[in-house]
Amino acid sequence: MNKINFNYKLESFLIILIPFFLVFSRFLLETCLLLVTLSFLSIVIKKKETKLFESIFTKLFTLFFLVLLLSYFFSEFKTETITILFYFRFYFYILALSFFFIKEKNLTNYFFYSLIFLILILFVDSILQFYSGKNIIGYENLEKHRITSFFDDEQILGSFVSKIFVILIFAKVLLSETKKKTHLLLNIALIASPICIILSGERSAILMFFIMLVYFLCFFFREKKLNYFYYFSFLGVILLTIFLLSSKTYYDRYITQTINSIFNINYSQNRDLIPNDVKSKYNFYFLSAQHQNYLETSLKIFDQNKVIGSGPKSYRYICKDKSVNINYYSCGSHPHNYYLQFISEIGLIGFVFIFLIYLYIILKSIINFYALTVKKKYDIFKILILGYYFAQLWPVTQTGNFFNNYNSIMFFLPLSIYISFTLKKN
Repeated sequence: MNKINFNYKLESFLIILIPFFLVFSRFLLETCLLLVTLSFLSIVIKKKETKLFESIFTKLFTLFFLVLLLSYFFSEFKTETITILFYFRFYFYILALSFFFIKEKNLTNYFFYSLIFLILILFVDSILQFYSGKNIIGYENLEKHRITSFFDDEQILGSFVSKIFVILIFAKVLLSETKKKTHLLLNIALIASPICIILSGERSAILMFFIMLVYFLCFFFREKKLNYFYYFSFLGVILLTIFLLSSKTYYDRYITQTINSIFNINYSQNRDLIPNDVKSKYNFYFLSAQHQNYLETSLKIFDQNKVIGSGPKSYRYICKDKSVNINYYSCGSHPHNYYLQFISEIGLIGFVFIFLIYLYIILKSIINFYALTVKKKYDIFKILILGYYFAQLWPVTQTGNFFNNYNSIMFFLPLSIYISFTLKKN
C-alpha cells in the first residue's frame, strides 16, 4: 500500500469509511456524505472549479429532478412526500466523491482496500451464520435460506453485494499489478461475492448479478486482467448446480418457488393473495401473485394520473384509495419494480425517461460491442458502468424503492468511480 498522505485528510478518511457505513450505520453514511459534499461545494465556490458540472450526468440528473418537481407540485400528497425536494443531494454526493477521488491520488485505492476488507468480513460472517445460525455478533437468520450477516433483520445482503460487485471489478482494472497481495485478496473478494448473494436467498439479487456477469462476459475477452472471469464463471455454474442439487432448501427457494410463483396460480403462496376476478384473467403472474397485485394497482394509479403520476414517493398513500386498491396485499411502501414505480408515481413522463435511459444503455452497448469486435477498440470503464446499469434497470425483476435514501446512494455510487477516472483519463 502507498503511504497515506492526503491533502484533504478529513474528507479522505470519511470516504474510506463509506463502505463500512453502508453496512453498519445509515445515519453515519448520510452524515459522512453531507460533510464531504459541504467541503466539496466550499472548495468549488472558492476555486471556481466547474469541470465536474459539465458531465452528461449533470444534464440527465437535472432533467430527472425537474420531472420529479413537476410531478410533486401536482401531487395530492405534498405534505407526506416533501422530502423529495431534497433528492438533488444525491447528485452532489456523487460529484463530491468524484472530486476527491480526482484530487487525492491514492484515495480511490484506499477506498478499494476498504471495500475488499468489508466484503471479506461479510463473507466470513455469512459462512458462520449459514452453519451456526448466528453471525459474529449474535444476529440470527430467521429463515434458514436467508442469510443476512450484519444487516440483521434486513434481508438485503445479496442486493448490497450485487450492487457493490462492479466496484470490485473497477478495482481489478485500476489497481497496480505490482500489488500482488492486494490482488490476491481482491480475487478472493470477487469469488466470495456470488457466494454471499446465493446464501442470501435473494432471487432478484442473483438475477441482477447473473445479468451483469453475462453482460461483462460479452466484453471481457480483450481485457487481460479479467480473462479469468470466463474460467471463474464456468466453474461457478458447476458448483452452483451441485450446491442446488445437494440443498433441498435452496433448490426450493431458487427453482421450485420461482417457477410456482410465476406459473402456478394455485400455488400455496399465490392462492390467497389475489382476488378471484383478477386471478381468472391470467395464466401466469408478473413474478408472483403479490407482484401481480402491485402491477394491477400501479396501472390503475397510472390510469388516473397518466401524464405526471400521483407524485414521487406517493404509492404508499394512494394505494389505500378504493378506486385503485386491489386488496390488502396490493398496498405497500412502493410497487417493488422501478418501471411500475415510475409509471404510477411520475406517470408517462417518468416512464418514458427511464425507458429512454435503458434504451440508451442498450444502444451504447451495441456500439461498444461493434467497436470491440470489429475495430478492436474499447473503453473498459464504459463497459463496466453500462453493464452495471443494464442489470440494475432490468425491467422484469423485483427492486427496492427508487427514492429510498439508502437505495439511491447504492444506485448512484459506482458513478463516482466512473466519473473520476473518466475525467482523469481525459
